[in-house]
Amino acid sequence: TANNTVLVPVKTAQNGFRVDAFNGAGGTPKYVVSSDYILPNHVWVPSYNPCIVAGPSGTRMYYAGAGGTIWHVDNVDSNTPGTPVREVFYTSLANYGASAAAYNATIFVNTPLTADASGNVYFGFRVQGTAPAPLSTTQSGYARIDANGNGVYVLAGTASGDPTATLVSHNPAPVLSNDNNTLYVVVRGTSTSTFGYLLGLNPTTLATKYSVQLKDPRNGNPALISDNGTASPMVAPDG
Repeated sequence: TANNTVLVPVKTAQNGFRVDAFNGAGGTPKYVVSSDYILPNHVWVPSYNPCIVAGPSGTRMYYAGAGGTIWHVDNVDSNTPGTPVREVFYTSLANYGASAAAYNATIFVNTPLTADASGNVYFGFRVQGTAPAPLSTTQSGYARIDANGNGVYVLAGTASGDPTATLVSHNPAPVLSNDNNTLYVVVRGTSTSTFGYLLGLNPTTLATKYSVQLKDPRNGNPALISDNGTASPMVAPDG
């Protein structure tokens, strides 16, 4: 953080996750924040990356939880930060709580978290099987949660305009343009990882602005978009 708190995601035994906070000047431990995050099916363990934004009470940290939910903690520079708050992008917190086991078994955050200057956070999610209502889908997608906990999402097939491209690979972080007017994301084939698109989305509505099929620059063949990698879009300083 700007005040030199170092926030470190940690993988624990039995595929558990937490975030440890340290004083950056001397490495002194400050606190530990636990998470109920559950990994999706994987070969390589997907990355677990929180993010920080300017919150209403000091710096806010977002970090992934179970069932596609996102936790946040305010005032993370304190030795005693705020109480963790769970945000749900697809339904109310009460509805999530009433069917948590079903949501936790089918919906998984599977990318790093990306935040903009206004405190909105963006991430990809993977669906295994069929997600319960109101998602009611087998498709993966991307979601946005604003600073007040309001969520919006788009399914991969809808965003790509291609019903054969409905998966979000593990690890590719959403990326914002320098003016924060475009969110870049990647989707891939439903039945193959050697086919997919780079999409530019409206960062408020997640409506698709444009798309391009990803190609191998050496030969023009469809690019491999693997679950076992960490490639993400990147915006250069010149846009």
